Order: sequence, then structure tokens, then C-alpha cells
Amino acid sequence: MNISIDHGKCIGCGFCRERLPSIFFLDGYAARLTEKGEKLDDGNEILIKQVSAAIETCPAQTIAVG
Repeated sequence: MNISIDHGKCIGCGFCRERLPSIFFLDGYAARLTEKGEKLDDGNEILIKQVSAAIETCPAQTIAVG
């Protein structure tokens, strides 16, 4: 699973980081992926559901999974 963040639209609110600090961090005013976030295992259903919840809470809708 690949997670992407549209850094041009990210408002840096930190909701993703609050929900999943092992996957997201803030670098200045935009969210970034941690090393674990860059190599997310498709077989971890719990983590996939947590990432989906983070996507839903993003007010700028900048996170996508593909």
C-alpha cells in the first residue's frame, strides 16, 4: 500500500500525526510520512483501518492511498 500526501494542499493541522504518529509527522507546515509509513504492509488490516480513519479526519483531504 502506498500513502501519498499532497503537500501543496496540506494545512499542517496535525490530525494525521495525532492519530498515527508512527506513520505521519509534521515537517514545518506539512505532513510527511515516517519510514514505516513509506513501507506500509498491505497485510496489516488494523493499520490499514487506522490509516483510513486518518484520511477521513484530514480537513484538507490531502492524504490518499493507492
